[in-house]
Amino acid sequence: MPRLARDPKDCPPQERLKELFEYKDGRLFWRNARKNRPKGAVAGTDKNTGKQYVLISIDDVPYARHRLVWAYHHGWPEDRTLVIDHINRKPGDDRLENLRLITTSGNEYNKDTKGFSYEPSRNKYKVMLKVGDKNTYIGRYDTEEEAKAAYTAAKLKHIQIG
Repeated sequence: MPRLARDPKDCPPQERLKELFEYKDGRLFWRNARKNRPKGAVAGTDKNTGKQYVLISIDDVPYARHRLVWAYHHGWPEDRTLVIDHINRKPGDDRLENLRLITTSGNEYNKDTKGFSYEPSRNKYKVMLKVGDKNTYIGRYDTEEEAKAAYTAAKLKHIQIG
């Protein structure tokens, strides 16, 4: 599989994206015919949408569609610590209202992780949260529901939105 462009300076400028595409409902459409694609064709492939990123090649460099959608509307952020996050955690849902700029560490908190484990010797649920490179102890709770709530609250406290 081709390697995705990761360096922000590699993202095409907003002006170039507006020349190449039209945006509608999370998709990009070619403004002009390209190779085997007619004008108005959907750029990239929507196969397996929701399971993986949709890729679009520009000048033989593959880009994740969500990055192009963000850059199309806002330009690419200069702050290299920021990434584009899918709020609903579905990689194929590239609607602008589902995308946000967030720090890399904040993006980690937006993943589905349980964040707690049961300790039979104490009959409690232990909650831990990774903050930076450290595992941080949050507490012990009597029920799974309390542990999940504590983990969720701790995650939200540490998310840093750009």
